[in-house]
Amino acid sequence: MSHSKKPSFENVDYYLDIALNIAYYRRLAGYTQVMLAEKAQITQPYLGSLESVNNPKHCSLEVLFNLARALNIQPYQLLKPLTEEKEATAEQGETSRDSKENRSE
Repeated sequence: MSHSKKPSFENVDYYLDIALNIAYYRRLAGYTQVMLAEKAQITQPYLGSLESVNNPKHCSLEVLFNLARALNIQPYQLLKPLTEEKEATAEQGETSRDSKENRSE
């Protein structure tokens, strides 16, 4: 079994679900990335990489559990496939964040 850094092609959709769910539930809770990162005991850059749909990242179950606890949801909710409405909400934040980063360059 390989412990590669990138998710296998077969699993990419699961990572995208997790990324979009983290972003969706974070916004629903009214948290910034900094606020959620502090509550989940991770760094903001790491949280940003977990929310990224362009470059899916691995996370441990411990991190997943900490994020769920900080968001006051059950861990399975971060794994569930998104509804179209939730996906649009989560991706909207990704798009606005990208445009803010481009303006600051």
